[in-house]
Amino acid sequence: MARWALTMTTVDPLEAEYHALLERRGVGHLVAPPTPEQINALIDRLEPGEQDLHADLIRSIRGGDYSVLYQNPYEGIRADLLHTLQLSGIALPGPAYVGEYPHNSFNARACAVPGGTLILVNTGLTTLLFQVAKCIGASFRAFTRAEGTGLRFEVETAEMIRRRDHARETVAKAVVAYVFHGDARRGGRIPVGADSRALLGVPLGNAGRDFVVGHEFGHLLAGHLHEPAARTHFGEWIRKSHHQEFEADEIGALLMLRRLEGSGDQIQKNFTVAGPFLFFAIDHLVTRVRNEVHDIPAGVIVTDHPPSDERAAALRRLFVEIEGPGVLQFANAFVSVLSAQEDDILDLVDSLVHVASG
Repeated sequence: MARWALTMTTVDPLEAEYHALLERRGVGHLVAPPTPEQINALIDRLEPGEQDLHADLIRSIRGGDYSVLYQNPYEGIRADLLHTLQLSGIALPGPAYVGEYPHNSFNARACAVPGGTLILVNTGLTTLLFQVAKCIGASFRAFTRAEGTGLRFEVETAEMIRRRDHARETVAKAVVAYVFHGDARRGGRIPVGADSRALLGVPLGNAGRDFVVGHEFGHLLAGHLHEPAARTHFGEWIRKSHHQEFEADEIGALLMLRRLEGSGDQIQKNFTVAGPFLFFAIDHLVTRVRNEVHDIPAGVIVTDHPPSDERAAALRRLFVEIEGPGVLQFANAFVSVLSAQEDDILDLVDSLVHVASG
């Protein structure tokens, strides 16, 4: 099979195929850019701390420069991965474009189209990743190490408890919006100011999003999307086995680490390693919602992937083998914060569903 390096000129036709697919399926509005009026209304709703955090961007927008807001949110990671592969002397077996599409699967899916492959991330998945990551950040408590007494955590203030509870409720609303409406953006958001602990969730959410795309690149590099058994008609989803999903997890994780080679940034590496486990933890939460909450319509969220716990265990072994157990400290801390709140979030989701259906 011929292999070639990707250039921007090979991507343009695929972007056109992507937009054509959205129009054929009647969901072209998903990528319609917001109007200046909508953007300015959103800025006006930001809290003062959020406006301070994004002061430079807001100044550009108020000055009439909206270009950054119209960019494909997945183009940055796609370009990073292509650059990483180029430096490694590796080429994809064909062009690929990454976009958003409401396919009702928690995981991203691949679609064969003339000229290449569309990697389509479920609508609102990135929003859900960031909302949960910000909830984790808002729930963290600082601690000190005292000899002979172990960890000593700070005392929670009333404001800390209020922000944590608000974050948890917002995540529950985001999950309901994601499961019922296919878009977590309809569930509200957790504010992130420059002095907010929720800011810790931003690099974690980035890492989770990047792993989702890296996983799909793993399928491409392993040839899963070009095997005869995987190919269907153009415009239909490409089928993969559970074995191939584990293999794509491993390749995607290695790609994420390869991006950081030579940087010497251990903090960024820890976040990068934590990204897949954020994704798996949310997959675990969404699966519990789908299986345990009454009144969830059948088939709203579907999955043909292996259980998230099995996928997480496999990547833990991989990371420990490559980097040693210390690299999992961030991941363990983040996942434990979410796991400790999972039952409470599930109860909130159940209550929201019953209120809506009642």
